[in-house]
Amino acid sequence: MENKVWLITTKTNLHVGNENTSNYGLIDKSVQRDVLTGLPCINGSSLKGALNEFFAVKKTGKINLVKVFGADKMDNSKDKETRKGEYSFLDAQLLSIPVQSNNRLFYRATSPGILKKFVEQLNLFGIKYDAFNLGFDLSSPIVFTEDGTKLGDFDAKKEIVNDTVKRIEELIGKDIAIFNDEYFKELCGDDNLPIIARNKLDNGKSENLWYEQALPQETIFYSLFLSLENDITKEILSGEIVQIGANATIGFGYCQFKQL
Repeated sequence: MENKVWLITTKTNLHVGNENTSNYGLIDKSVQRDVLTGLPCINGSSLKGALNEFFAVKKTGKINLVKVFGADKMDNSKDKETRKGEYSFLDAQLLSIPVQSNNRLFYRATSPGILKKFVEQLNLFGIKYDAFNLGFDLSSPIVFTEDGTKLGDFDAKKEIVNDTVKRIEELIGKDIAIFNDEYFKELCGDDNLPIIARNKLDNGKSENLWYEQALPQETIFYSLFLSLENDITKEILSGEIVQIGANATIGFGYCQFKQL
């Protein structure tokens, strides 16, 4: 197996809807969440569909769509070739989410559990990656920039940058904030994710008002592409912007891909 890990950074708000749940509160359309952790994710089927569309429409003829995805979206002939694709696309799991601050535009928040899960999944599929040994007191969130930092409703402590912090910065970028797992889940809960009011108007009259949950720009996911050979998507996909999920016409879901 030739398995590769991709980082997926949202460059605009993202809504990949969870069609398997019913909501009776304020949120009419919630985002997809991992069934075990409850954290936001992008299901493998949604990711695969978006990539299939991207390669079929934006990169026509650059790769063998049937080989990778199992179907050619541009082939409408009766005798078109269909078979199981040779690539598997794992769910895109959350690695970092931006959090508002009083002294930066935002910080990139993550947690020990998130980083541990990331390392374990890579090693499970044969990608060697050293563990992150944090060793910080996380009774409060920590940053590495300056004292007096507020992260949303949280007061953060300042710690000294060490080699582990530098590795995390290489992975997700500067201005990182590390939360304990409990606070990180709270940060990603329904009360803290953006909720956007959408409305259908008919002659200026509201016909259908609904509330839609979104993930903010600069949220970072990771996903593994599993294949039997070298990843033939690498040179074509690296650095590209792929639209994922709903609301493309209002600028949602534009994500940048980078192979780790």
